[in-house]
This record gives sequence, structure tokens and C-alpha cells, in this order.
Amino acid sequence: MPKRSAAVATLVDLYLRLSIDKEGEDSLERQEADLRAWAAREGLTVRKVWRDAGVSGYKANIARPDFEKAVAAVLAGEVGTLAVWKLDRLSRRGAGQIGTLLDDFSAVGGRLYFLKDSLDSSGSGHRMVIVMVSEQACAESANTSLRVRSKKDSSRRAGHYLGGPPPFGYDVGADRKLRQNPDKAVLVRVLVDRLLAGESMLAVCRDWNLRGIPTRGRGKEWRSSAVSMTVRSSVLSGLVPEKRRAEDGPGKRATNSTAWRDPETGETVSLMADGEAPILSESERLRLLDTLDSRLRRYGRGLRTVKQPKSLLGGLIMCASCQRSANTFGNSYRCRRVHYDGQDCQRPLVVSVTTIEAAVRHAWAYGLAALEPDSPVLAAETLGEHTVSVSSSEGNGVYLTSREAATIAHLANPRRGSVRTPSAYQTPRQ
Repeated sequence: MPKRSAAVATLVDLYLRLSIDKEGEDSLERQEADLRAWAAREGLTVRKVWRDAGVSGYKANIARPDFEKAVAAVLAGEVGTLAVWKLDRLSRRGAGQIGTLLDDFSAVGGRLYFLKDSLDSSGSGHRMVIVMVSEQACAESANTSLRVRSKKDSSRRAGHYLGGPPPFGYDVGADRKLRQNPDKAVLVRVLVDRLLAGESMLAVCRDWNLRGIPTRGRGKEWRSSAVSMTVRSSVLSGLVPEKRRAEDGPGKRATNSTAWRDPETGETVSLMADGEAPILSESERLRLLDTLDSRLRRYGRGLRTVKQPKSLLGGLIMCASCQRSANTFGNSYRCRRVHYDGQDCQRPLVVSVTTIEAAVRHAWAYGLAALEPDSPVLAAETLGEHTVSVSSSEGNGVYLTSREAATIAHLANPRRGSVRTPSAYQTPRQ
């Protein structure tokens, strides 16, 4: 096993995780306090504390950014030990993941320590126990998942609302049944009529935001996606929904929601309280969806959002007229002409991707070449404090912090070909 330097061997990183961020005996604060006390007793210096709050250690499709960084730090030789409060805080995915970590850490001379389990990957005979405990943690999660699914299926059969904020237009009673909210139900009914009449979701969002109508959750501004989810869900017609994962990637969910059917009877299940009628019948909701989907097909779009192509400057370019970021649409960077808050852009930005990227490369390359050797812009510690701008006589411009622009500096190599420098901005055609 490779040996770490004496300095690195005395450094320890702490990894904290909790699926539900709460106070208690295994809270993140308690985990950190116990691990720091252990490190002090062992004569180790805590270098970094990594936290994944409210993140599952069992589900394979859930990203754990700090877990990845903590492991990478050990493998890179930045720290000698990664300490965790308990093994199931590090992972609940069993011997597959833990075994790989043990092999990788052993190959670089790294160490895993689990405080409450009193297990040390560098200890004699501990490796086998670690693998066994990891399998136990995985089995516990699998059993918990099974119980939760069983409980949800039972709630679905009984027509109970599973939880979360009440669906827009409804109230949820103590019996977990839906009842129409007198004020919001009228809004939903009018919303449906407006959409069937050909009005866009964006227009409805602007209207509702100007009128101060809150969303169902934390009262945020309405967006087209929120309106779409409201009218597509089978909850709108008072039926238990079945959300299916989208095919686009792990953890993603499709925007449409079909009605759940009881596996035994094959029938849909109502969420409505006795004597209560839904805002829309299922046939009315399906007719609305057919109308909305026909509009999408007319513009060459399916039921899911069109993926935006990866771009060099997406989200970094700012429209000088409305001070909003611009993203790519086709072969151009464009500012959204009409915003959800009702503020229209008077001179929306429209610029060719090729043109603006060439202009930014040109400005960045020549800007760097003109700097003095002792310029603070060249110091990595101060890059984020400086700004590079490209503008034109029309008053439009793109503004990048040096840290952001550094990500495209490698494109400034003159051997890539000549760089044309026409006006980077074009006035949109009327």
C-alpha cells in the first residue's frame, strides 16, 4: 500500500449526510461535533467538512456533489483520511459502491474511518466487516423503500392525497381528500377557457403575476412550466396521479401526469371528498391536453421541452436593453422579448452564435495581450473581480467576469483560424 507524506497523513476530511435535514441525535451538527472530537483525540487536523444535506445515500439516480468531492480529495492525495459518523451516512448502496471505494482508497494509501461503527479500513480484518455492514445498510433501505411504496399504494387505493402543497384550485382536508377552493377553482376554470380559446400560457402567467396571484407552493411567480403542470396533472380532474419518469435522464419526471389505475380493478381512483365535484371532468382535461399538444406539434415540438443546444456563452451574455441573460435559440443568442413579470424588452438582443463567439474570442485574446505582466487580472486570486466587455455603437453588449471568460480563453489560440470582427450585434428585423 502506498504511503502518504507525514503532513497529509495528519489531515482528515469529514463527510456528513442526512436524507432529511433535521435536528436530532444524527443531525449534521451532531455528526460534525462527534467527528471533530474524535479527530482531536487522534491528533488529526480537520482540513475540510463535506455536507450532503437532504440527499439519499441509497438511490442511484441522486447526485451527491460533496460525496464525489470528498472521495476525489482522498484519491488526489490532498488528505489522508475520510471520516464518517456512521457507515450508512457514507452510502446505503451496498458492497458494490463500498467495495469500490475500499479498493480505490487502498490503491492510493487512503483511509476510511466510521466513528459509530468503530471501523477503520486500515485495520486488520475490518474490510470484511465494512462490506457486511454496508450490505446490511442497503437491505435496511430496500425494506424501508418497500414499506413506503406499500403505504403509498394503500393510500392511492383509498383515494388519499399523498402530500405536499395542495393542488392549485383545491384544498386538502384532514381526511386527505380534495375539496374545491372557492376562489382558486374559479381561476382554474377561467384558465382552461382561456387556453382553449387560443391564449398562450405565457400571457396567462403575465396576467396572474401582475395581479399578484401566488403559485401553489411558496408563492413564487407563475411560469409556463407551472401552468402546464397544473393543467396536465390528473389531479385537476380529481383523480389519483401516476407520475412516470421521463426518458431524458435519471431523476427527471415527465411534465404530463396520467391517472393511476388500481392494479386489481384497472379503474381510476377519485381524490374528491364525498359530495365534491372536480374542477374539470377527465374528458374535459383530455380535450384540453389534445388542444395544447396540437399546438406543440404544429411548431415541431413534442410533449417535452426542447433541449437547448450546448453553447459557449449561454447564460453569460446580458442584453443591454433589459439586463437579462440570453440563451441560444437555433443559431442565435436571443433575449426573451417578453418576460413573465410583464416587463417587455424594448430592444431585444438577437445575434448570431458564430458572430458573437468570434467577437468574444477576439476581445479576450487581444485584451490579455495588452495587459502588463503585473496586472491583477492575470492573478488567479483576483480574476473574479474584473470584467471584460464587448459592445457596439447600438448600445448592446456582452459582459463577462474574467473568471467566466477564462473558461473560453483556450479558444483564443490564433492557430484556430482568422477571426472576423464585424459588429457583434444586429438589430432584429421588424
